[in-house]
Amino acid sequence: MSDSHDESFSVFTKVQISGVLFKKSFAPHSNKWSKRFFIVKEGFLLYYSESEKKVFDKKGCFNIHPKGVIPVGGCIIQASTELGQDYVIRITSDSFVHGSVALGTETRYDQDRWIQVLQEAARITWENSRMGESIIRDLESQGLQLNKEKQSYVEKLHEETIALRDEIDKNEVGISLLFLSLGCAIA
Repeated sequence: MSDSHDESFSVFTKVQISGVLFKKSFAPHSNKWSKRFFIVKEGFLLYYSESEKKVFDKKGCFNIHPKGVIPVGGCIIQASTELGQDYVIRITSDSFVHGSVALGTETRYDQDRWIQVLQEAARITWENSRMGESIIRDLESQGLQLNKEKQSYVEKLHEETIALRDEIDKNEVGISLLFLSLGCAIA
């Protein structure tokens, strides 16, 4: 990623967590760890060159062209250790080519914090997301139906109120006529 930052390709949004972690190379049998800037956002772990952190911290936005994107929905997130790294986060999925991704933190506290956020993000799966959308559509539909029923009840109440008012008006006229006729009879 170059130092120039193209605003048109940035996203201003809230992320669950961000920071610099060590990422183990995907190459088989490699023990190379590289510093990368990571963001967890809505079930995805995005990573960038370490320099992207400065842009994120300064502008509060992230570039939509990361070095990589790891979908964590449905993944198993666990604490681990590896040669050269004491505080490792292992993200495992059958859909990963190499089976897992290893990230390193500098402290146990950071490891625990990232694991907690990643485990929460792992609950967001495509099926859950679709189910959530379906539930929202159902609730909206129920809301529209309830609103129609409410409108029907309001209209019915309005009609009954008019009918009751008409009945009261008729009774008042009848009582007035009665008093008039009684008044004429008394006189």
